[in-house]
Amino acid sequence: MGLEWKSLNGRFVAGSLLWMIGLALPSVLTVDTFGIYQFIAVSVMSNDSGMLVIAAFFLVLLNSLRALPIYVGTFLICSSLFRRKLYFRLTVPVLIVTAYFLISHLYEIRYDFSYPSVLVILIIYLLDGFNLYNVTIIKHAVVLIFALIGAQFLDMFPALTPYGFGRGIVSMDIKTAASLIDHHNVLTIFSVAIMTVFLFMALLLSVLLRDQHKLLITAKQLSDAKLHSLEARRNAEIRSLVHDLKTPLTAIQGLAGVIAIVSREEKTRDYAARIESSVDSVSQMISQILYEDQKVVITVAELLDYIRFQIVSPETRGVLAIHDKVPDAQISVNKVLFSRALINLIDNAQAALDKDNGQIVLQTDREGGCVLFTVSDNGKGMGEDTLSKIWDIGFSDKGSTGIGLSFVKSIVENSDGTIAISSQEGKGTTVTIQIKEVL
Repeated sequence: MGLEWKSLNGRFVAGSLLWMIGLALPSVLTVDTFGIYQFIAVSVMSNDSGMLVIAAFFLVLLNSLRALPIYVGTFLICSSLFRRKLYFRLTVPVLIVTAYFLISHLYEIRYDFSYPSVLVILIIYLLDGFNLYNVTIIKHAVVLIFALIGAQFLDMFPALTPYGFGRGIVSMDIKTAASLIDHHNVLTIFSVAIMTVFLFMALLLSVLLRDQHKLLITAKQLSDAKLHSLEARRNAEIRSLVHDLKTPLTAIQGLAGVIAIVSREEKTRDYAARIESSVDSVSQMISQILYEDQKVVITVAELLDYIRFQIVSPETRGVLAIHDKVPDAQISVNKVLFSRALINLIDNAQAALDKDNGQIVLQTDREGGCVLFTVSDNGKGMGEDTLSKIWDIGFSDKGSTGIGLSFVKSIVENSDGTIAISSQEGKGTTVTIQIKEVL
């Protein structure tokens, strides 16, 4: 949830910046910037329809460049704020009309919310309906610029003026010039041709992006299915091997019991009892491996002692510090698998450490009826791109199979807990697990 919120928050910030840039652009991009009235004047004086067509094209380009940040910004803002399509579809026109209203009052430029605007909004609805979360915002922007240019050419149709199209001052001047030199048919044909091409490109690109999105999803699903299959096969093999261990353990336990009964020496009976106790502990561990849902109530101190026993690497012991603030707190977990999950996090932390001054801290605490397990390091850290993928099965930045963190997450969730991660490149990573305390 934290990563998703960061992504949505980034969209909102980017959208807000683009929306405000859209408010500022009319002060930079003006009719004079493109010399539109010079083209109109030359067209009227020389009866040149080519100059008039150029003036119309530059006006459409000018309006499209001004409007693009507003439309893209609106799309980003609404997609970050609203998951329900009704709210999204209601807010999009409100933001666009607000931007047009502000521009009209700031620069005394007439911005009409007319049919071309409605057409572009429909394209935005189409993109939102496709839910192309695998597609970059740049590709969304390309679709919108094609749609904007195509829709803006509707304002250049002289025949559509009585129906509310092209009511801006410059648009009216271009259409008036076309009537003066009797070339309104040329302007109409040119506008129809260009509008058709750009709107067709916008729709075609939308469909292509949708198909690309589906292919990416399918490829990911196939990859996930393959990894799930490999993990399931590996787990089945492990369970089979572990189950086979029970046979010799049962024999050892039985023989130890016989020795304890028939032996007359106190020391021998004591050794036999220890063997039985150890075998019983191993049998419990095997049962917890075989049956993931099997949980035991254990104190934090006992769990950490078990983890210390499992960590045999001198390198890991040398950089690991364990701070137990709640040794008497009790939790209900699968001791073997939950310990393995914490050790996995410690191993990951060690892989990210600098050899000279690396440090890992495993700390426990209590908060809101839960026991917190925090594994933090001062290693190389991760960027947002990596953080957004770390829980995906198959993802790894170490060349491994990529099932380590997905395994950790599944164990935590099976323990009715939650897991969160934060990281900064060059500063380190912190993983926090919350497990309900047994009172």
